[in-house]
Amino acid sequence: MGSLSKEGRKDARKEKKAARKDARKEKKDIRKTVKEEKKELRQDTKDKKKTAKKEKKAEMEKIKKSGVTGKEKRELKKEVRHDAKDKRKDTRTTKKEEKKEIKTEKKLDIKQAETKKDERIKEIKEERGMVPASEEPAPYLGITLYANSNFRGDSMSVNNDWWTLRGSKVGNNPCSIKISQNNVAILLYKKKNWNGKVMYLRHKKEISDLDDPDRGGKKGFGNSITSVRVNPFIIELNVTVVTGENGELPGGWPSRTEAEKEIKEIIEMTNDFLERQNSLLQVKINDLEYRIDEKRWHLDKKKNDKRIKIPASWKKSGFVNVIFVNVVTDALGISDSGKRGNYFAVGVKRKSIDLLDANGNTIPDNEGNSIVGITQVESLAKTFVHELFHHIGDLEHPIDEPVEDLDDEGIMYNMMTQGNAANIKLLHLTNSQIEDTHQKIARHAWAKTKRVE
Repeated sequence: MGSLSKEGRKDARKEKKAARKDARKEKKDIRKTVKEEKKELRQDTKDKKKTAKKEKKAEMEKIKKSGVTGKEKRELKKEVRHDAKDKRKDTRTTKKEEKKEIKTEKKLDIKQAETKKDERIKEIKEERGMVPASEEPAPYLGITLYANSNFRGDSMSVNNDWWTLRGSKVGNNPCSIKISQNNVAILLYKKKNWNGKVMYLRHKKEISDLDDPDRGGKKGFGNSITSVRVNPFIIELNVTVVTGENGELPGGWPSRTEAEKEIKEIIEMTNDFLERQNSLLQVKINDLEYRIDEKRWHLDKKKNDKRIKIPASWKKSGFVNVIFVNVVTDALGISDSGKRGNYFAVGVKRKSIDLLDANGNTIPDNEGNSIVGITQVESLAKTFVHELFHHIGDLEHPIDEPVEDLDDEGIMYNMMTQGNAANIKLLHLTNSQIEDTHQKIARHAWAKTKRVE
């Protein structure tokens, strides 16, 4: 599922507008043609009636001149009138049948025009990555929506995204849901195009009433879901690597090639984490620039430090701005979503990195000291994801460690816990954290490129 730039969205709107305009013109021409055909039919019927009337009159005159009288004359006139009546009846039947045929053809032509328009709009969306291509078969996810509570009424299997449920089997009002498989997730939105309030669900579960919190639902979501999402949103990144005045790369990266290799690994680890969480989010780099700036080579978390503000030229509208610096004072990273910054930064230089066992505990050496073992890129990936969710989801550090959705293989630590030294493979996000993030994403300007317009 791709994303669109501002220009791409504008072009898509123009193309869809043109497709709708062509459809309106075609339907207008169809109605004009039908109007002319009806007019011709009325005139033809009128002419037939006029001809039949003349024929009747001529037959009556013929009888009159024949000299026939009495009962025979009356029988002949009766026969003429009967024939005239049959002709009028045939004329009316023919008119009715032709009118019905015109009406049927009109409906068919208008339907074809609508289908042509819908197919063109679908092509536009597919060409621009706004919907999954129809040629790619969607995998079975085991997600079923029901029109009524308690899994009653019409139902539909959800294996792909629906930007609007209008016209689906359950309409804009599913009331219950079954998820029969683990490691799948769905986003339920109250507005079309994946906007408005959202409910996030993952893993195997049955909710008999989406409006009832006691049954796993959420107040206000019964009979009001308009769009659903099962494929990840793509968050595009505008990446800046800050170098010193002498071109020194942050964190001791020996070369730009090595820097880009590690950044690529960070993105891969981030996407692996997001996929393991069934977060319905993925990230990709749109642009990467190197910028010499001694002042921002080292970022300070103090609010009044002017170095926290980054130049407008570093930022890219419609994308999440990421900065790799050498050091962030008293932290591994920092997120700034305010007017001063609107970015998040990761300090590349690490003091020490502890090796953890399967339960997230540090492994001491013979003298009781922690063994340095986790790679720098693993540590950077953990900080990257942590700051990413601060930035896009405005998530806070949890006070209490959540216990939902824990991994059976070992203890899972919350990604947003401050100071957490766990390996990224031992970290997780809760349902509420992912839901809150998607709720914030729906309101951010840079996320609008991911919605069908």
